[in-house]
Amino acid sequence: MINSLNLAQFIPPGHVDHPGTPIQWIGAGTIRIVHLFAENNSLEEDVLKHPEFYLTTINYVLLLITIISLWLIGSLLSNFIAIEYSIFIQLSYFTSLESLHSITRVTPEPLLAILSMWMIYLILRLYYKDDEGIYKNFYIIGFALIAGTGISTKITFAPFALIPLFILSNRVNKIYYCILSGLIGLTLSIPVIFSRNYFINWIKGLTTRSGSYGSGPSEVINTHTFFEHLDLIIKNEISLTISYSLLTLTLLAIFFSFFAKKKDNRYPNRLLVKILSGLWISCTLLILLVAKHYQSRYLLPSFILSNCILSFVFLFWNNKIQQLSYKNTYYKTLLFLFSIGFIGNAYFQFSSLYNRLQSDKIAQLASQVYLKGSPYNQLPVVYYYRASSPEFALQFALSYSGVAKMRYHTSLSKLYTNAYSYNIFTGVYYHWLDKVDILEILSQQEKVLFQGSPTDNYLPIPSSGQEKSNVPTPFLKVLHNSKIESVYIADSLVIKK
Repeated sequence: MINSLNLAQFIPPGHVDHPGTPIQWIGAGTIRIVHLFAENNSLEEDVLKHPEFYLTTINYVLLLITIISLWLIGSLLSNFIAIEYSIFIQLSYFTSLESLHSITRVTPEPLLAILSMWMIYLILRLYYKDDEGIYKNFYIIGFALIAGTGISTKITFAPFALIPLFILSNRVNKIYYCILSGLIGLTLSIPVIFSRNYFINWIKGLTTRSGSYGSGPSEVINTHTFFEHLDLIIKNEISLTISYSLLTLTLLAIFFSFFAKKKDNRYPNRLLVKILSGLWISCTLLILLVAKHYQSRYLLPSFILSNCILSFVFLFWNNKIQQLSYKNTYYKTLLFLFSIGFIGNAYFQFSSLYNRLQSDKIAQLASQVYLKGSPYNQLPVVYYYRASSPEFALQFALSYSGVAKMRYHTSLSKLYTNAYSYNIFTGVYYHWLDKVDILEILSQQEKVLFQGSPTDNYLPIPSSGQEKSNVPTPFLKVLHNSKIESVYIADSLVIKK
């Protein structure tokens, strides 16, 4: 959100790791429009004063785009494929917990899911209508928009930008596609120019170091971690494991049939083989990339494409054995069984996640009673690791606000005079960007509240920091305690023993 606020004020974003600019542009547009109906505050002040309202609104906009896209894709698909097939494709969001969970967050993933669905539509249209010769510009522009937007949203979309290179009919179309997708990606990522050195170094770190986010030893791949992550992907990502395995087996069957002597069995539909190959290459590259730094959300495009992969696999075997058809009970049964299986798997995973999140929410709301209610609402609050309050999120966002950092620091210092933070990794207290002394705060206020992860009677102290010099630390008394978050009150400093 903080970088959307930057763009809304025509300031370069401070966080360009993804690079993520399309999602930031959507956020910026939403902020601009919503502020027209807001109070008489300045744009900057209103967003920093009501961050959760603006963040929720951006989330609703992304959800609305998702709903409209799914409806449009389903309607367009039903013009040239059976309704059962169209519904099967629309159910792509149910292939994994991650794809469902993505629509609840303001991250690059919701936009990647939408782009993946439109990629599926273009692939299916190209195959079933076989009209590239008539509408070549439509396909070139469509694929380029998806690829350029996808890569500028998150670089993990890059493997799927290769799919059009497999299925577009001639070299000229492929060259136009590459040029146009590059121009679109660069245009959407213009703000990254101001942080290009950082972005280049970040990409270099991801490539040449084996740790997360470009950290760790200088080695391209840690083989132990790599294969450990591959094992986790196979076990955890059921829909991807099933669809990728069937796709691999299908391509092996095609490979062997290519060398068979029977001419009729020599080479299936050429476009179908190209599509299957493109899907396999893109999924393989993404799996290999993610196995280096595994997070389930990085695989999101492949989850969305799982139903598309299965549909083309079914189509190949349908043509092969000449027994199934779209009007045949067997084919409908296959679609139904896989749909029920994926939906059931996603439902049970999401139900468990939902129950946990609801439990966490209740605990977090309970802690707010102590922070906002009498007699503690006038006391200063120190937020530390995993605190659920907006103030802590704003403190974190401030470090990624780029050139606007100092102006936001000034605004936040005025809006939240009693908000402080404690960095558990360095042992330093802050009032936004200013370092502060906890002893000074206690001497002025006598009592201070602390909110964050449950701890003992002391805040976590870095072994290389305060503990070595025996600096006094607040003695924490419990006001509210839960498994995920607690609120403490301190009125004295002690030497941690």
